[in-house]
Amino acid sequence: MPDWWQYAIVIAVPHEPNLIEATPLFYSPFEAYTRSGLAAARLTGFIKALGYPARYNGNPIIGWDELLPTPLAIDAGLGEMGRPGILVTPEFGPSVKLAVVLTNLPMEPDRPINMGLKDFCDKCGICAEKCPGGSIPSGQPELQDDGVVRWMSDREKCQNYYASVPVRHMCGVCYSVCPWRRFDNALHKYSRELAVRDRTGIAHQIMLWGQKSFYPSPSKDDYNAPTWATYKDVPWWMRTDMFFDGIPEGIFKK
Repeated sequence: MPDWWQYAIVIAVPHEPNLIEATPLFYSPFEAYTRSGLAAARLTGFIKALGYPARYNGNPIIGWDELLPTPLAIDAGLGEMGRPGILVTPEFGPSVKLAVVLTNLPMEPDRPINMGLKDFCDKCGICAEKCPGGSIPSGQPELQDDGVVRWMSDREKCQNYYASVPVRHMCGVCYSVCPWRRFDNALHKYSRELAVRDRTGIAHQIMLWGQKSFYPSPSKDDYNAPTWATYKDVPWWMRTDMFFDGIPEGIFKK
């Protein structure tokens, strides 16, 4: 970040749980983007009204400007980096959208937390197993070029699949299958709070057993786009499969 900014306030807003639960390929992350952006915009105005500089950094649609939000969210203690290469929070799992307000308002910074996520992700791997694009690594975290030991998703595979989903060009499978992203009832809330505090790994095993036993999800192949039905024959020039190996000889002849 530029040196003139002293502090960053990070806001995490969860996705609407029913959308990500029922339609992981067609859910709308924009409702979470909108709510996080609205909170950040109002906070920016409030800080400026106090007489301090502030700047709102929104979402990828608007542009992140000077920063990347996930490292700041980790430093702010909102969560840890998970296997998919995204922030995982103890309250909502990875199913959040971030906004950041940069300011010089004097504050006492929070600190990173240890929710035992690395050990949990080592045992889990459900997101890698269910990823329809095959972009999430299934092995152990490795030392990356930035000097941090972490998992590194294949962004090209992720974006290629993301863009291939019909109509919406969305994919939230890794959000929907994560055991940390369960509806916030008393049982799930207690399980998450216990898992954050338990260093024996027993709570992690119970969470994984519960996820696989009570929340089965389709195989990664089931997420691939179906063969769409039509009431008439598809014209030859819409048959894109015909051209994967080159234009068939004689197709333009009458």
